[in-house]
Amino acid sequence: MTLTGDLVEEHKLIKRMIDMLESFAKKLEEGQIVEPIIFEQATDFIRNFADRFHHAKEEDILFKEMVKKGMPEKDSPIEVMLIEHEQGRDFVKGIIRANEQLKRGDKRAIKEIIRNAKGYIELLREHIEKENDILYPLAERMFTQEEQKELYHKFKEAETKKGGELTVKKYEGIVISFEMSEIANRNLPASARSKRAMLRSKASGTAIAVSEHAQKHATCFSTGSVFDTKLNGGELKSQKIELIRV
Repeated sequence: MTLTGDLVEEHKLIKRMIDMLESFAKKLEEGQIVEPIIFEQATDFIRNFADRFHHAKEEDILFKEMVKKGMPEKDSPIEVMLIEHEQGRDFVKGIIRANEQLKRGDKRAIKEIIRNAKGYIELLREHIEKENDILYPLAERMFTQEEQKELYHKFKEAETKKGGELTVKKYEGIVISFEMSEIANRNLPASARSKRAMLRSKASGTAIAVSEHAQKHATCFSTGSVFDTKLNGGELKSQKIELIRV
């Protein structure tokens, strides 16, 4: 594994969540109902995986070590990345505030959710591209093999303090649950989407909305290997997922 290999892999999961967030924002724009719990789970992922788990390794370890090796702290790629991290946090705060207003019945908050979600999506997609294509390759060249091993060890220590593999699996479960919901509800008429049940993952505790029509008629498989799930006759066939009505 290269120095930044795990960071690149984490970017892949973050990009999948960004795709889901884009889908939810689009549904709101189209006048569809997206339950507030969906944005609660999405912002939980962003705050605790994308930020505290992933960005923390960059800010607390990688960027500081790059500065020690001669990378300027100001007017440099690192300064740009740090600024964008803060901008992302502001967008997420905006989603959370507006979502709380929506839970209290203020429909005007929908526009703020959409605005902040779109801002975050655009920012993060460009941000990830800059890191993958520019900053990470630069970091790989800056450090010797021995220094890279030491930094990689520091990354693993930081991950362990934040839950390690359990944290990764938890938030991967949220993304997969969202993706399964999208597959199950794809191409269903609007009337069928209005009646909902919830899927809850035993592994991650994640709850997602799935239409009643999808429960009865859809057969869906996750794109990953974590779940192999069929929806059939309102009964969910999987050892790792259970269907509950809410």
